Amino acid sequence: MPEGEEFLNRREASLGSFNIVPVFVKEIILDFLFFIVWWYTIGLRRVLIGLFNEFLKTLRRLSLKIFFKNLFKPLYGDYTKMGRAIGITIRLILFVALILTAFIWLVLLVIIFLGWLLAPPVFLYFFLRQFI
Repeated sequence: MPEGEEFLNRREASLGSFNIVPVFVKEIILDFLFFIVWWYTIGLRRVLIGLFNEFLKTLRRLSLKIFFKNLFKPLYGDYTKMGRAIGITIRLILFVALILTAFIWLVLLVIIFLGWLLAPPVFLYFFLRQFI
């Protein structure tokens, strides 16, 4: 018997019948399942809280509440009829623009949220598609 084969036989005997491949495969499958569970529970909660806080920060930055309070007050303290008419017109236009900006930002945040939800299935689809 050549030296190499004798070494392999001794090596196999020292390991006994323990095979690491099933344990390794089991760990990979469990890690994958844990990742999916985490992604759709803890991770989803974190993303929702983050996106909600981002939307609230955006509303504070746009200061819609303050803008709405001052909507019908004269612009630059001009109390004439023309000053009031111009002030209301300009503020209404700005108010609509601010609401539109907030709505567009909300739509972008919803797209980010949907991207978070769809990322694992899309990744899995393209990953498995390579093997089919």
